[in-house]
Amino acid sequence: SWKVTHVSGFAGLSSVYSRMTYIKSQKVFLVISATGGEGGECVNKTMAYDPAAGTWTDLAPKEQPPSRGCKYGLVYDSRNDVAILMGGGTGWNKGWRNDMWAYVVKENRWEKINPVLAGGAKQLPAFTDNMPSGYDDRHNAVIFTEGNVPWAYRYKK
Repeated sequence: SWKVTHVSGFAGLSSVYSRMTYIKSQKVFLVISATGGEGGECVNKTMAYDPAAGTWTDLAPKEQPPSRGCKYGLVYDSRNDVAILMGGGTGWNKGWRNDMWAYVVKENRWEKINPVLAGGAKQLPAFTDNMPSGYDDRHNAVIFTEGNVPWAYRYKK
């Protein structure tokens, strides 16, 4: 059943510009949220929510990926203990990005990923459509979709 949870340390994250994924190794939810406003420049925050303690922690990694205003994906790769961030726009339905970033959990840092593209692709798509995504542990691959076209990415073998 659903339960209302009262938390401390909540930093006023935007529910519209946020994505969350569960980090199994730490037993917390990783949240990346763009703070700021529609039409203005957004700034990312990387936070952790500990459901057992009911607390938020600002992880404050030294570097953040460029801000996402909407429609990006965030998926946890449990084999490599990283969260993969992809796509999105700089504001509401504008400024589409086609970059990828990995949050390295044990080092509390973001790193830009430059994937090798296969199948004749010249660049990653901008992924402009709400980013249905998940992790396939059997094949060690993060799956993102653009429309009805799936894209698979393996962080490490």
